[in-house]
Amino acid sequence: MSSAPKNNISIIDSIESYIKYKTSIGKISPVNASNRKIELLRFKSFCDALKITNPEKIHKSHLKKYLNNLNIASSTKITLINIYRSYFDYLVENEIILDNIAALIERPKTNMAVFDFLTIEELEQMYRLEAENASQKVVDRNLLILSLLVETGLRVSEMINIKMINVRLDSKQIWTKQKGGGEIFVPVPDSIIEQFETWYSMRTHYKNAQTLDWLFLATSGKQLNRKQVYEIVSNAIARAGFIKRKSGPHLLRHTGATLRAMRGDDIERIRIWLRHKTYLMSQRYVHAAQVLQQQSVENEVLKNKAKFRKPLPRK
Repeated sequence: MSSAPKNNISIIDSIESYIKYKTSIGKISPVNASNRKIELLRFKSFCDALKITNPEKIHKSHLKKYLNNLNIASSTKITLINIYRSYFDYLVENEIILDNIAALIERPKTNMAVFDFLTIEELEQMYRLEAENASQKVVDRNLLILSLLVETGLRVSEMINIKMINVRLDSKQIWTKQKGGGEIFVPVPDSIIEQFETWYSMRTHYKNAQTLDWLFLATSGKQLNRKQVYEIVSNAIARAGFIKRKSGPHLLRHTGATLRAMRGDDIERIRIWLRHKTYLMSQRYVHAAQVLQQQSVENEVLKNKAKFRKPLPRK
């Protein structure tokens, strides 16, 4: 290996180049790109204060000091370390620096949280109250949205970008754009096919239904957006009387994954269902299910069973 990098570039230019490249190949979504750029620019400001203007002048001690000065949770720090590992990997590949200094920084250990989810009974209550209380115009749309989040694990961004032409009920598949920009197909269970057909019959009464190809429309006749989906889900959960730390669409994705782990689906099935690239994220659901099952066993149905056993006679 040479003793010096071949390409001389400023930190700001390297950040711009990194974001542009990752976005162009579909590795990160526009939202993710914006968040990464904001974080990298924060680190650039830290480097500016140290009068460091070029990436090759950044040492491991600089990055470590920057991360240690942040008052953030361990899980957030892991996310940041992953961002910097990706950024410095790009710099190494393009011969801007010689070594990935972020790869030398250990990720902090975290305890896997048992996050909120809805039980089968709570799901049934949520569906029932939504069916009974939502207006006739939106009830079939809302129930289909709830079902897709729980049964297919679709993210909100993926769901609102489904087009009518990409719903193929004959082959039980949906095609849509996934997080990161690529297209995916998602299998649709039999139980949801009828919900699609019911929603189609109501959708024809929406404004612009004949000209817009989006599967889900708002009552205004426009494409349903992220905020509106969040309101649909959070209102359904609130109507059912559940108090959860998070009450948006991701709670239903958590619910689908957790209930699958609890019924015995292995980590590979859950990873495929969630469309995670690695097992790291999917492992949380298996761990959560194990903790919940242990808690269920410890919370005995019949307490103090020993009282029913007659004592042995003394010798």
